[in-house]
Amino acid sequence: MLNHAPNIEQIIEPSPEPSPEPSLAPTHMPGRPGESGLSMVELLISLAVMLAVLVASVPAFGAWVRDMHVRAAVESLKSGIELARMEAIRRNARVSFRLPGGARPLWEFGCAGGECAAVIQSAPAGETSGASLTAQSSPPSATAPSSVSFNGLGQVDAAGGISTISSIAVRAAGSDRRLVLQISQAGSISVCDPLLPGAECP
Repeated sequence: MLNHAPNIEQIIEPSPEPSPEPSLAPTHMPGRPGESGLSMVELLISLAVMLAVLVASVPAFGAWVRDMHVRAAVESLKSGIELARMEAIRRNARVSFRLPGGARPLWEFGCAGGECAAVIQSAPAGETSGASLTAQSSPPSATAPSSVSFNGLGQVDAAGGISTISSIAVRAAGSDRRLVLQISQAGSISVCDPLLPGAECP
């Protein structure tokens, strides 16, 4: 019986064709023909919206700046009064807190009876930039008071019935925004904000 040689064409299978590699070219996004960015009309509308937002925010920004001026002045005054009171307690002596006025320091304090330096510490007048001060006295006086003194116990010392500062109103320049710094006879210091509900500021 004769063996026939196998057909080579039947044994060898054709190799599969290689699959095409994915293209790395950018895919075209659908859009309006001939347009690569914002049109002039869209740009003008965007600018108009930005300008409207900016104009609307100017008054709020101005009010915020005025409020910061008032609060900075109040914090400086409150710090100075507290330091004068603590100095009186520490030295067990009469210490006066003063508002010199004019181009002089915003405030200063020192011993009133010669027990220590007349000026222990002061603050530059520039700390009230953008704010004005109005001092009120207790008992009431025809002239604005310029000082308040503390004794060794930290209490307000109105020696000889001298009119002393009982409150200082700090108002923003060109605005009705104000805060009031109050000093009690016991020497406690508080800040009154007329904008708060139920606030009764002098």
